[in-house]
Amino acid sequence: MFFIFDEERPHGIWMKNMRFALDIIFLNGQKQVVAVKENALPCKEDCPTFRPPVVSKYALEVVAGFVSRHQVKVGDQANFLKKLLLIM
Repeated sequence: MFFIFDEERPHGIWMKNMRFALDIIFLNGQKQVVAVKENALPCKEDCPTFRPPVVSKYALEVVAGFVSRHQVKVGDQANFLKKLLLIM
């Protein structure tokens, strides 16, 4: 899932009622990766909120393991091409 927020700030993501773990990639307004949360586990109650240490404009949830397999890291640049998101 790809979240586009109205403004840059330290937006939080939680995993309430998810059925599987996810990696969360946070990007700033310049489409640069500013934080990564790997293997965010699902929960039912009292769920932790995953929040980047800096402001973000976008959050991308991908299947757990994606960040490691594709070597996504802070500082990587993403490109949005119509309906496709590429992280390089």
